[in-house]
Amino acid sequence: MSKGSAVIVGLALFGGAFWLLNQQKKQTPHHNPFESMAQSLYQRVCSVFNMPSAPPLIADYTVSNAQSNGYNITYNPYWIESMVNRHCNNTECSQSFIMGVFAHEIAHHILQHAFKKQNRHQQELEADFMAGEALAALQVPANDFQRILGNLSQHGSPTHPAGIFRKQYIANGFRNYLRRTGQAWWLSFA
Repeated sequence: MSKGSAVIVGLALFGGAFWLLNQQKKQTPHHNPFESMAQSLYQRVCSVFNMPSAPPLIADYTVSNAQSNGYNITYNPYWIESMVNRHCNNTECSQSFIMGVFAHEIAHHILQHAFKKQNRHQQELEADFMAGEALAALQVPANDFQRILGNLSQHGSPTHPAGIFRKQYIANGFRNYLRRTGQAWWLSFA
């Protein structure tokens, strides 16, 4: 074998090993304390959506935050932990944020946004509205979720509308659920 061939074979083996290591990294538990809490909160959120079966929740340390690909919900536990540590100082805030994120991603799943060619901002607002409804159904105040999400995207981006619109859609969803179910007394938490 020539020197050039040996280098190519060596690089191919190294590339394959790197790919395998990266795949294991995605799946390897890092014993993040938020993973077990996230699973529990995810099950609570799933209980309010009328779905025949919940999409699997996958902890993936390579995604930037959370997402739905139409088949499962993927989230980065480090991102969840960093957001909670940065923006929350109590359990109620932590739960509102985490459950809101999961409700938002489940809404994308239910609405099949991954398979639709639709305005991305409109998709985000639809998911925010449903997340607000889910938080109301769970009797979890939405104000912390609104505040954190609003601060994340104050000016918006190509994929996400400005925070002021997102906060409004979450509040509208929350209020819609309470009015529809005759629980308007709880409107002060939206």
